[in-house]
Parts: sequence; structure tokens; C-alpha cells
Amino acid sequence: MKTLLIPAFFALSSCAALAGELVFTNADGSALSEVCVTAVNSPEKMYQVAKKLAVTQLNTVACNGMPLEKFVAKYGYKPEEHESPMITSFVFNKSNDDPETELCFAAVTDDVRIQEVKEKHFPGEMDVEETVLCNGLPLKQFVKKYARQRQLATSVR
Repeated sequence: MKTLLIPAFFALSSCAALAGELVFTNADGSALSEVCVTAVNSPEKMYQVAKKLAVTQLNTVACNGMPLEKFVAKYGYKPEEHESPMITSFVFNKSNDDPETELCFAAVTDDVRIQEVKEKHFPGEMDVEETVLCNGLPLKQFVKKYARQRQLATSVR
């Protein structure tokens, strides 16, 4: 097994140490140290760096006496500790001019537009919110599910 001891165990900056955050640096400038440092900071980039530096046997790399996998598990970057929660966005595409499509698209744009489309295409129908399906959901449920996405609605033909 290739063993790598990064000299001075990884330099810690005093600011980061006070904040309780480790800062990893490639103290000896070696390819293996670079793989270890990159793996801790960004596991996705580790494979790119390893390939660029011709490190082909990642399962034999040891960082500070630990197998690479354990080293990353112990010191690795954990997005949930540093980033806000993931936000999901949707893009709505209107593929035709059918009354039902118009109504579904209006549902993700604004309440005024919904009323206009209802009055134009479904006058007097009281159960339109239950009978019209938008992506397999009754209109009422579709509106609840995607109401927050209204600002992202776009019309693409």
C-alpha cells in the first residue's frame, strides 16, 4: 500500500482553527498529497485530479496512515454542514393551445389568469378543479403542488 504522510499533518491556519474548521494543504507538493487534499475538499474532483496526476490505484492510496476512503470519511467535506438545503425548481412548458393546457399553465402563472381561462373556456362548470387533470393531478392539487414555482413558468412551443 502506498503510504503518504503529509508533512506537518496539514497546515492549519489560526483563523480556521479558531473557527473549528480544518484547512488541508498539500505541504510536500506530491501527487498523492494532492489527491488526499482534493478528496477531502471535493470528492467529485478527486477523480479528475487523480487522472490528471496519473494516480491510477486510488484503493492503495493512504493519507496520513489511513486508507483514502477512511480519511475522506473522517475529514471530508460534508455539504449538509456548509450549505443551505437543496432547492428544487420546475420549468413548465405549454405544448399546445387546448383549453385544459391553457388552464394548467395559468395555474402556475397567477390566480387572475386562472380565473380568466376558466371564464373563457369553462363557463358555468363548477367542478373544473376536480375534472381537469394537469400532469395527472386534478387542477386543485396541481396548483397546491406547484404554486411556489409560478415565477419560473415559461411558454415554449
